Amino acid sequence: MCEYLTLAEKYVDNKKITGIRLSTRPDYITEEILDILGKYSVTNIELGAQSLDGEVLKRANRGHSVFDVENAARLINARGITLGLQMMIGLPKDNYEKSIKTAKRFVELGAKETRIYPTVVLKGTRLAKMLEEGDYVPEAFEQIIDTAADCFSIFFENGVKVLRIGLQNSKELKENAVGGFYHEALGEKVYSRVIRRNAQRAGEGTISYNSRFLSKVTGQKKENMPYFENFTLCPDDSLTGVTVNGKYVLTI
Repeated sequence: MCEYLTLAEKYVDNKKITGIRLSTRPDYITEEILDILGKYSVTNIELGAQSLDGEVLKRANRGHSVFDVENAARLINARGITLGLQMMIGLPKDNYEKSIKTAKRFVELGAKETRIYPTVVLKGTRLAKMLEEGDYVPEAFEQIIDTAADCFSIFFENGVKVLRIGLQNSKELKENAVGGFYHEALGEKVYSRVIRRNAQRAGEGTISYNSRFLSKVTGQKKENMPYFENFTLCPDDSLTGVTVNGKYVLTI
């Protein structure tokens, strides 16, 4: 670990980068580890929390507890390091309500950044066997999109930066995915759903948007348009994102 950090530190010293970001397990964070990290220019630590529901963590065999996440978050915040908490939706025993509670708890724990990942089942894994035997029944894909959209809105409204939605596309991932929620444009679909969900809650009014966000407003194959019958769509390039009745619901 120190060899890697020493190498990265040289780029900080040369002013080619401004700091070091790292990602780790919640149960790997201790005062001793943070003492070591404090000797280097570590500015951001992301934790693979995945969920803050004990049953989900146990069923997914994560090997860490809710307490581990809460304790690590407290220790990181106390050091003045930017805290990131990553979540994964669609795990065994997960559901909409549990994911929403996890998102809200991330905010309470002081997360400043997050990533929203979908559960993707890969060949040869324990989860693939659970799927084959019917021990893991994924939710409907549309429900996962709704869940991710509402989690995004919770983070957005509380100033938590969403660094990524979905997984980095790769040939290996495409070839080995046998279930779950893999989609090449998951982020785009979620952003589009965020706008739709906010419009549905508002009922009627005006949707204003920077023209760069047009595809997100209309949705893929214009799937959002039937939901906007009671709305006036107003392009406005002075905006930095999308507003519903004057309230920002999306900026990237």
